[in-house]
Amino acid sequence: MRIFFDTTAMAAWRTWKQLPNIQGVLPTTERRIVDMVPSQNLSGNRGNLIHGEAPAKIFEKDHASSCFGHLPSLRKWNEAKYAARVTQQFDAIVLSFANIIRPGYDGAPHYEALKGLHKGTKVIALGAGIQGEFTVSDLPEGTRNLLSWLSENAEVFGVRGETTKAWLDENGFPNSMVLGCPSLFVYPRSILGLSYDNVRATGGDSKVITAGHLAAPLMMPKAKSRRAHDYLDALAGIPASYIFQDEIFWYSREFMERDNMYNEGTSELDPELVAEYYREAFGLEVPFKRYYYFNDTGSWRQAGLRHDLYIGDRFHGGVAVLQAGVPAIFLKADNRVGELTGYFDVPNMTIDEFKEAGLAGAIESCLTDEALERMKATYRRNYRKFVDTMSGAGLTVANELTFAEPATQDAPTDLTTSVND
Repeated sequence: MRIFFDTTAMAAWRTWKQLPNIQGVLPTTERRIVDMVPSQNLSGNRGNLIHGEAPAKIFEKDHASSCFGHLPSLRKWNEAKYAARVTQQFDAIVLSFANIIRPGYDGAPHYEALKGLHKGTKVIALGAGIQGEFTVSDLPEGTRNLLSWLSENAEVFGVRGETTKAWLDENGFPNSMVLGCPSLFVYPRSILGLSYDNVRATGGDSKVITAGHLAAPLMMPKAKSRRAHDYLDALAGIPASYIFQDEIFWYSREFMERDNMYNEGTSELDPELVAEYYREAFGLEVPFKRYYYFNDTGSWRQAGLRHDLYIGDRFHGGVAVLQAGVPAIFLKADNRVGELTGYFDVPNMTIDEFKEAGLAGAIESCLTDEALERMKATYRRNYRKFVDTMSGAGLTVANELTFAEPATQDAPTDLTTSVND
């Protein structure tokens, strides 16, 4: 199977050189945040690397004839021969989306690229999700057109959860299917091999790794934007490690130009300089002892292994840690996290609930044997649904797990969670 994976899966430049057997280049090693901006722009939010790489890791393919790419750029490069070349060189196009159903996303480039393909080109879209509350008229026209095209033409129009599907059904996009985020299907042995014994033993002394949204909200009065402040209040007293996904690129020019702020060899920022900036810019004493920023997903997973538990309100920040077989409790601060944790039955609670329970209490209430068994049963059913759906679309999940069997009659049937819970 020759597959065009439309996604950002690595922090590397795509070359325009028309030569055989060449690749794009990795970023130059940098010490200052300002010099990392071009690399950050390759992916945007670094969480995109987690879901972006997932389809290529999941599916069997002809490696030499498959590629990562950007369909809208391919169309612009040679629009006259675009459709014919795609048909000649690829058997399928797989798109890895995230929270594209929101007013701030314009789907026009992808709509034009998909509309320009020959009719019958096999397209599989995965991971699309809703963010926030709005009406369909609030979406850009290009996004509405993209959703219509996917609903009418995609072989599979996979969405994150029941909330997204219900919204699409209600607004005239009826052919989506709930499949969750593909990033949860990359390392199924890690998910099904999870144990809570170690983290229950360490309890309130557990080594925690976390991710949140410490950017624009910190620059506003607390009364106007509580999310970041509530998150920091909840983590107070927990000497956690913090994962930056895009926040550092919102901060002051002076902060971004500090020399020796970043060590790419360890994927860490200088904790004293970061703490000094929070103190001087925001008047905050932050609880974090270590700060990470990742240029690749492998380093992300390895950092997760240095900790006992993930607790945070970034979904893909937690998925990377789960992929390494480390337990996670997700803080539901918006409907994206609520929908995805609900579909996979992953331990979750609101920020206020975590603040009230504390670290030891959250571990005791969320990471029980019963919760683990329920999550694994849910995962097996979701994994089987994903495998069967992809098989029906002509794609094969590589190294399929023999123990990912259909659910038993004793397993719970209603496993979705309202985003308002």
